[in-house]
Parts: sequence; C-alpha cells; structure tokens
Amino acid sequence: MGLTYTINNKPFGALASANGAYALHWDVKPAYKIVRYQVMGVNGSYVNHCGLTGYTIKTRIRYISLSPYADFTTDEAAWEDTSVAIAGPDGHTYSRCLLNPMGMSIVRDAVAMGRGVAGQQFLDAEAVFTADGGRT
Repeated sequence: MGLTYTINNKPFGALASANGAYALHWDVKPAYKIVRYQVMGVNGSYVNHCGLTGYTIKTRIRYISLSPYADFTTDEAAWEDTSVAIAGPDGHTYSRCLLNPMGMSIVRDAVAMGRGVAGQQFLDAEAVFTADGGRT
C-alpha cells in the first residue's frame, strides 16, 4: 500500500503507471502565532507563543496522462480562492484549507513515459495549503 490522500474530494492514490493523479509526498507542519514584546525598564524581550493557529500542508503530486499540464491547471483553478477539505494519510481531515498564493508549482516538467500508451506523459507538481481550521 502506498501513500494516498484526498483534496476536495479528488483522490490521489498510490503511484501507478496508468493515467491519473498520484500521491508522492505529504508533509504537515503546525503553525504557531508568536508575539514578541518588551517590558519597559527590563533588558531583553519576551516571546509569547500564543498557540496553534493552523497547519501548513505540503503535497507532491504526479499527473500521468496525455495532457498532464491540462490536469495540473484544472486542479489549480479548482483550488484557487476557495476553501477545500483535505483527508490525509495520517488519518486526519483538515478543514478550511486554502491554496497559498503561488502555492501550486511544477517541480518536474512533463516527461514521456516511454512505455504504455503512446504519448503518455508524467508531470510532478507541488501544492502548499494553509489550514486555519482544526483537524479531526
């Protein structure tokens, strides 16, 4: 069994050579709000961690098809400026995830598969989301 996750009800499955979208990488980091302040008459500053504000989710995706750039731009358009839910491989669901500005990028340009369906290509992309909601 490989890595799988779902973004906005679109599944990204374990890597295979058939046409589709596949999960390559998943990374979640908590985001904390940090406040620095200085009390008058006291040397130094104090750091106050104000608590968890959300999560940063970085995913790497492989698109395999005859037109992987079209698949990439379709997902980018569907996720831009809208809140999506992400079900991760860690068993958690992250609500209210927003694609970061310029958060969708191509990591590896389309490359011919060299086997299987004639004209089949793969393209690797990265998507970075910020989840301001909790996780369940």
